[in-house]
Amino acid sequence: MLPAMRFRVGASLLLVGVLVAVLGSALYRWLYPPVTPLANTEWRLVALGNADAPAEVGGGNPTAEFTTATDMTGWTGCNAYAAKYSARESELRLDDLTWTEAGCPSQALFRQEQRIQDSLATVERFEVLGEHLTLHSEGEQVLLFERVGK
Repeated sequence: MLPAMRFRVGASLLLVGVLVAVLGSALYRWLYPPVTPLANTEWRLVALGNADAPAEVGGGNPTAEFTTATDMTGWTGCNAYAAKYSARESELRLDDLTWTEAGCPSQALFRQEQRIQDSLATVERFEVLGEHLTLHSEGEQVLLFERVGK
């Protein structure tokens, strides 16, 4: 076989190998989506802010529900929200955070909603201890939830 032809055959085999690896990986992720400890869990907000001096939730029953391994929905007490999330070990990233835009019935609920929205927008890490989920931003606890249901 000529050297140029050997090179083409080798390059073609390499290309086929790369395509098989990429398509196989995509097919595996499609067949077996990632599972996170947050998937299929629902939480009720019990405290806002720093763990040393958390503010109690002032009403409205704020929630967070991780409906799948990548989708999150919730309630601030005034408005619904949704996001895409990725969780790896203790890291948590929320993307495409969207909100409904109904008015809040009181200034206190409006301020609470603002704190929840600001906190969710900056979340970097999560921790599940027993029946509690803590979300952290910049090394501080920002939201503390209690498991709902199971």
